[in-house]
Amino acid sequence: MSDDLLQDSPTLSLPHNLQVERALLGSLILDNRQIDLVLEIFHPEAVSMARQGNAARRRGQNHIEPLFFSQAHQRVFGSICRLYDAGTGIDLTTLAEELNRQGDLELVGGAPYLASLEDDVFSLTQVPEYARIIMEKWKLRSLIRATQLISEVAASSDARADEVIEQAEKRIFEIALDRVQRDFVQIGEPLAEQLIEIENRKKGVAELPGLPTGFRVLDRMTTGLRPSQLIILAARPSMGKTALALNIAAHVAFRRGQTVGIFSLEMSASELITRLMCTEARVSMGRVRGNFGLRRDELDAIHEAAERIEKAPLYIDDASSLSAMELRAKARRLKSRCPELALIIVDYLQLMTGGGARYDNRQQEVSEISRSLKQIARELNVPVIALSQLSRQSEQRQGRGVKDKLPRLSDLRESGAIEQDADIVLFIHRERNMATDEDGSHEPELATLRIGKQRNGPIGDTQLLFRGEFTEFVDLALDSD
Repeated sequence: MSDDLLQDSPTLSLPHNLQVERALLGSLILDNRQIDLVLEIFHPEAVSMARQGNAARRRGQNHIEPLFFSQAHQRVFGSICRLYDAGTGIDLTTLAEELNRQGDLELVGGAPYLASLEDDVFSLTQVPEYARIIMEKWKLRSLIRATQLISEVAASSDARADEVIEQAEKRIFEIALDRVQRDFVQIGEPLAEQLIEIENRKKGVAELPGLPTGFRVLDRMTTGLRPSQLIILAARPSMGKTALALNIAAHVAFRRGQTVGIFSLEMSASELITRLMCTEARVSMGRVRGNFGLRRDELDAIHEAAERIEKAPLYIDDASSLSAMELRAKARRLKSRCPELALIIVDYLQLMTGGGARYDNRQQEVSEISRSLKQIARELNVPVIALSQLSRQSEQRQGRGVKDKLPRLSDLRESGAIEQDADIVLFIHRERNMATDEDGSHEPELATLRIGKQRNGPIGDTQLLFRGEFTEFVDLALDSD
């Protein structure tokens, strides 16, 4: 049976290359060792659909574009995968038997057509290139299918615009996202690397496994922020949540040159920029905002800081109203624009909405927001720092000592799901809240940074120094190890 009778579309306008498809299948029949290499190149979901064969078709898994343009080639590849999974050698005889068992042998053209596949094999060394060409055509067809599907959904009378957009962006992002492959390595290679890292740690020159925050004790306890982690930074109002988050953002974007995305629901972009400039220039926020005349050296310092900040890979979205769905869509677009995205900050969680769904209470909505933030971290493979308010329990707690007032996990406001979803929970506590002098400056004061939860590390407290006039936290002097 000819290939043109077995297409997904009645026309041949969709991107495809039937000759390459035939050459690849023929190569896999001739040399089964090439199958592993091909599976590393192909999209896993598309391979899974081909492997399931008729079962996938019965379930109507039509949201995934078949790897092969020809339905016949798709069925042949699925049978090759099943035989390979079963550990059965693949040749024309075993392949024909598997296709016959599935009821597909006559649909693909019978044994003569299988034998003809080997005729298009010119060189087995070209198998990786064949697979890459097929993947390129698959991506293009998948994009076409996604646009067609979204047109159909958008035309539906009960479709919500934000949901349609979110579905479209999710599908396109999945298509565009390259797979990261990692081959087996002989144990000697990583062993040597670990020995070097241990020696470097002893010398104090080792790089952190995760993203450094700029705070030495915190980095030591967490080994840096890891991709896919959700980090909750929680405190009562005016304790310095935004200041600490901006300090971390500045370290990543300004000192390390890595991309940071900030979603600020509470403060405008201009307010955040003013804070960043004052911190970088070491100029009092009170003097900039108040009626105090700035000296020439202070103005010069601000201009110099602005020049350093201007080209930094820091992106700010200051939409005052943002749903979990909208944040996910914007984060995907930022990741597509900046593939090297290193960190996302959300200020703050309780100002977000769950989207179009109806919730019985606010706790359910916050739970949905928390889950969504964790999903974003996993999907984009970046750490997400989400700021969160605490309940008044810590202030009302009985006891005269400072430890009695330090925040606890039970103080997280509105939902226990925040604690459950978070990989790390950080608390900030200061005894004095933003005590100011008449000229707007702030006296330095001690602040407790508590790790209340860490999924893969220790919990405990560390002391920072808060310099309110510059809205910055800094490490206290550390004892030499």
